[in-house]
This record gives sequence, structure tokens and C-alpha cells, in this order.
Amino acid sequence: MNRYGKSYIGIKEIKAHFLQKNSEHLASHIEVARRYSQCPVRTSCKICGHKIQFENSLTKHSVPYDICGFCGHLNGGHVETPEFLDLLYSDNLLGYANEYSSSEQESYDQRVEAIYRAKAEYLSEILSNNSNFVLEDVGLLDVGAGAGYFLNALAKVGFANCRGIEVSRDLVGYGNQYGKSVIEQIASEDLIGSIDRTVCSVVSMIGVLEHVQNPLEVLEAVTRNNHVKYLYLSVPLFSLTVFTENIFENVAQRHLCGGHTHLFSDSSIDYLIKRFRLRELGRWYFGTDIADLIRSYQVVLAQKNLNENLQSVFRLKLESMLDELQLVVDKKHFGSEVHLVLAKECAS
Repeated sequence: MNRYGKSYIGIKEIKAHFLQKNSEHLASHIEVARRYSQCPVRTSCKICGHKIQFENSLTKHSVPYDICGFCGHLNGGHVETPEFLDLLYSDNLLGYANEYSSSEQESYDQRVEAIYRAKAEYLSEILSNNSNFVLEDVGLLDVGAGAGYFLNALAKVGFANCRGIEVSRDLVGYGNQYGKSVIEQIASEDLIGSIDRTVCSVVSMIGVLEHVQNPLEVLEAVTRNNHVKYLYLSVPLFSLTVFTENIFENVAQRHLCGGHTHLFSDSSIDYLIKRFRLRELGRWYFGTDIADLIRSYQVVLAQKNLNENLQSVFRLKLESMLDELQLVVDKKHFGSEVHLVLAKECAS
């Protein structure tokens, strides 16, 4: 069951910092790329293991990216080391956690409603249609819970038995300060063990699988745990935004940057579903590619000192058709994000 599109209106203000702090974000992502370039050279696909040579590949901030000829996954040219990932997430030396935290209660609640509630409702709908579960009784482990936005959204739609784990002490601090769900901070090396030990029937990973060093080991842990019946994933896709970001070199990237050193495709997702003997219950495609394109135009036009009235006319015209244009992109499977609800073969 495929679903397409999600309005950008509710999250426009939340994402405004990408425009307002373009130079700051760009400098941060260039520094991340520099650190990433110091990691060992990648020679095989992160998902299927087939050989990749990175010849005539797309290059951004001196980092090569290429598509695996076997599974279609977009790989960065280096292997993420534990030290590199800890730098991004555990230590937050490059400010990664700051992009996903809120400094005030009102801002926190706004992000829960605008971004995460629809995702919680989607999971609730799929599980209700495909199982005999009573949502109030469903045990759910949110892996990479961040500041707990999704956990709080789950509580709002009827889930009552949820817990989260997260490696970033800063995000855990924000979440436990402003949210109503308790998040446990874990060491990155205990991620697999935490999944092995859970007795929850549902595991969620919203924007997580692309950030871990070993996505195959994470999925293996989920599938070998007999308590876990369902998996809710969201992952970034090889999409229109990749090319927008490559063309507009002076605009801060949002998609293929920072901890996103690789991107999924329909074919690499299908490969994982088949490899781990999962059954697909729902797939929801939506992205922010058109919003990324508009933002890129805005930054360049401002840098050219174009009359502010003309800039406003341009922005308002494009924003008036943003959701319609994005829906076309999503339906062509060229948007920046997909959400999947998967069941293990033994789940009824």
C-alpha cells in the first residue's frame, strides 16, 4: 500500500534555519566532509557488499559518491569509522544535535505536531489494519530516539508503552527536559545489544539507519529477536535534491551531507526486504525537494542583491505550488524520503 505526499506548510517555519543560517550550516557541512574524507576509502557497497570503484562519480566537497551497480544504493567514497560517527552524534562537536533540538517548550511541541504526529498516525493506521494489536498495549522501542519527538507523538495517538534509546547526551537532555517520554542514553557500541534485549513487539527507526556504521547488523538484530514483530523505518532517498545540492555549491546542503554519507533507493530497499525476509505493509513517499530548490534559489538571488520585492514575488509564486510540485516528484519516486512499515514473516 503506497501513499504519496505530505504538506510542507506546517514545517516551513521549523526549517527556516536552513535559509537564515546558510553560511553557518554550509561551513559545518564542509567541515564534516573534510573529516569524512579522512576515513578509509570505500571499495564495496554499504548495503549489498558489491564492488564500487567511484570512477567519474558525483563529487561534493571533494567527496565522491556513486551508485552501486547491483542494488542501486548511493554510496559515499569513504567508510564511516566509529570515531567519525561519535564525533557527529555522541560528542556533538559539529553541532549536529542543535539542528534537531528545541530551546523552548512551545517549539518542542510544535515540532511534535508538525513533523512527527502524522508519522505516528501512519504507523497506528498500518498496524491497526494488519494486526489484532490494541495500540495501548503495543510495546515499542524507538531506536535513535533523538530528543523524543516521535515518542511524544506516539503517546498522542494512543501508544502507551513506548521507550527510546539514543547515543547523544545533548538530545537526551533536551528530550527529557521538554518531552513526556523518558529516553535512555546508551553508548553507540551497545546499540545492537539494546535491540537484542528488547521485549517490544515494534521497533521504530526514524531517520536512523542511514546514520549507523553497520545497518545490516542492526537489521539482523531486529530479525533475530523473536519478540519483535514489526519494524517502522524512514530513510533518505537518492532524489532530486541530490542534484540541486550539487548545482548550488554556495547553498547549505540538507540531504547528502553531514551524517548522510549514503542514500537509499527503491532497489536497495527491496534488496534489504528480501535479504531479511521482511513483508511490506506500507510505503509512504514524501520529500522536501521542491522546498530545497526554492531555498537554493532564494540564497543565490539574495547573494546577487536582487530587489527584495522581486525576490518576494518569486518566492510566493513558487511556494503557492510547492505541495503540488512535490507530489509529482513523490509519485515518480524521486523525492527525498520514504517511510516503511515492515513485518517479519512470522507476524500475522
